[in-house]
Amino acid sequence: MLYLSAATQDGGFALSTLRGWMAAINRVHLEAGLPPPGQHPAMGMFLRGLSRQLPHRAAAPQMSALRIDGVRAICKALEVETTDFRTLRDRALLCLHALGLGDGEISRLSWDDIHLSRHALRIHVRSPRPGRPSHHVEVRAGHSLGDVSIAALRALEAHTRGPAHDGTWPVFTPAPTTARSGCDALSPKGVFQVRKSRLTSLGAGGERASTEAAILLLDGSPSMVLRDTALILVGFAGAFRRNELTGLVWDDVAVSSEGLVVTLRRSKTDLAGRGCEVGIPRGRSELTCPVTAMQRWRDRCLLQLNAGRTDPSSTGDARNPSGNSEAGDPAGVLREQPVFCTVGRAGRLGTRPLTAEALTRVVRLRASQAGIEGHWGGRSLRAGFISTAADLEIPLEAIARQSRHATLDTLAMYIRHDDPFRRNPAARVGL
Repeated sequence: MLYLSAATQDGGFALSTLRGWMAAINRVHLEAGLPPPGQHPAMGMFLRGLSRQLPHRAAAPQMSALRIDGVRAICKALEVETTDFRTLRDRALLCLHALGLGDGEISRLSWDDIHLSRHALRIHVRSPRPGRPSHHVEVRAGHSLGDVSIAALRALEAHTRGPAHDGTWPVFTPAPTTARSGCDALSPKGVFQVRKSRLTSLGAGGERASTEAAILLLDGSPSMVLRDTALILVGFAGAFRRNELTGLVWDDVAVSSEGLVVTLRRSKTDLAGRGCEVGIPRGRSELTCPVTAMQRWRDRCLLQLNAGRTDPSSTGDARNPSGNSEAGDPAGVLREQPVFCTVGRAGRLGTRPLTAEALTRVVRLRASQAGIEGHWGGRSLRAGFISTAADLEIPLEAIARQSRHATLDTLAMYIRHDDPFRRNPAARVGL
């Protein structure tokens, strides 16, 4: 008591800090075979007296609950997230290289040399030396590479060519060309560096990705968007704790006719490691279906991890997101890979899982991009599911089974009462 009293006078420590110190003192006494002094009846009276004497401190802001409306807003923002300029440029560049153009020929192209129609792409390839004849490269729609090349150049043209755009400007530049920024072209060395860096970052196991696989990987939604969508939807639907979500590997994820079955090897309420299974049902909307989001993310991981050594068009059965399926992952390249791994700016997949702090940053970033106000973090997904289920008047016992709470008292702490009119009994008594 004297020790704790002196701490309040000298350092001005909060009551929660003193309780932590008291717990440590209790533990030392227990390990020494002595009765813990913190459990003496006089200590309870002493701490209550300190709580009246200590100045009141403002409580830290409570973590906001990301309810289903917020989840929908985030998914909509992720769905419309546009591909950046460098991704569009690099995809079109790789398409032209796959058509047989060299680095120097690609660097000399201007928009006047590109002739796009609905059914064909015609490229006028100029010679670097005066007097030398030029030649043309033409590819028609209906061919896989032709369709991809036409789509890639159309997307790049729509992103870079504005009203003030001059047709003599180069196609491939270090940055988007505008009337103010100028129009310096990538050098042949710059084109080579772009190809090298992209193929290296999109490969796996120290191998470079094939050009065809890299083109596929640069198409559609960015890898980071696919990962974050699956992370938020699965984390919400499973009411996962942060370390449970970041500790998943693909062998822990299986598919059934109803949805996903996620195996937790260890959790806060299962320190012995007996394991438990968490069901993730299919969603009613494709936008917020966690099973669909996990399928897309798994297919992207499988394509990239196989990019350097298998046929890029063969990515397994898209309906089976389990990494241990022979049909979906015959080589077993996913298996012990973390489900939610790090993703680099150039699309490189890391071998390490996201940390709990990184998960918090992901939720905060995506909520901010969706324009949702609140104090967000990794626990917002778990609190959001529990609060949404409570708003729907689902029995607490059923919620606790999904959230794996040992007691209903702890579960009730996750229910956010941020709206005084939500579930207000006065609205139901007949006034």
